[in-house]
Amino acid sequence: MKQLLVASLAMLLMSSCNFLVNNETSKKEFVDGCKKEFVQMGVEVEDGLVEDYCTCSADKILSKFDIIDLIKMNDTTSQVYRESQELIKPCLDAFRAQLEEPEY
Repeated sequence: MKQLLVASLAMLLMSSCNFLVNNETSKKEFVDGCKKEFVQMGVEVEDGLVEDYCTCSADKILSKFDIIDLIKMNDTTSQVYRESQELIKPCLDAFRAQLEEPEY
């Protein structure tokens, strides 16, 4: 019984040490920051399109990377940055496709 308790505690500690940030607060902060980037760049598109892109990106990034990786992501020469760009490519492709759709 004692060994089971020790093993359970060890598993709990290991799982809590990966610093994953996939929660609603982190997602909201990520999406808000992403939307602010669009504003700062002067990109004028529908809020819904930006929201969709930012939410898609947040879902992919936050489910894959931990807090340490997110910090490394600021370095555009890092492996994490390159992986993140590949990861969000479907989000960017969908965003571009929506921009190209004709308006009626």
